Amino acid sequence: VGRGTLQAFAYFLWRGEPRPSTRQRLEAVAQHAHLGSGFRLALVDLQLRGAGNLLGPEQHGTARMVGYGMFFRLLEEAITVLTEGKPAPDVDIVLEDSAFIPDTYIPDSETRLVFYRRMFEADREETLQAMREEMVDRFGPLPPEVEALFLLAHARLEAREKGYERIRYRKGRIYWTSPHGEVLRPAP
Repeated sequence: VGRGTLQAFAYFLWRGEPRPSTRQRLEAVAQHAHLGSGFRLALVDLQLRGAGNLLGPEQHGTARMVGYGMFFRLLEEAITVLTEGKPAPDVDIVLEDSAFIPDTYIPDSETRLVFYRRMFEADREETLQAMREEMVDRFGPLPPEVEALFLLAHARLEAREKGYERIRYRKGRIYWTSPHGEVLRPAP
């Protein structure tokens, strides 16, 4: 189990040749092993298992469960992949330092989760700035851990725009990884 600066690991062992669906699931776990990729991993699992009817009267609750805004965003991404033939760039985030919303800042866990989701679903700088102002207005000055989270959210947007594959947050600094290697970029 990972705690603080310790990274968690999982080992999968089996005898014989795994079934094709098992192999696909293991490949999906290996591909989506970075922070924030649990939702994408769940989507791969839904593709393998099937999701049923999402919007019909006998829907299985999937659209309602993820929220209609997120559902339509995912639908839009899927259409982009089908029409343009390329997936939206995804950026791995590696944390080696504290970046989170403390429960002393926002005591309600559901509200914290809403802010996490909104922060990493944001696709424009203006959205992040409005969210920052909302948090300060509702909960007071941002603690350092939340400032670090906003720094990561801004860096993620810029990394997607400029084609970086990964950003690493260590000792208050952002390291960007492109296909050509890792570089230190100054924080905004």
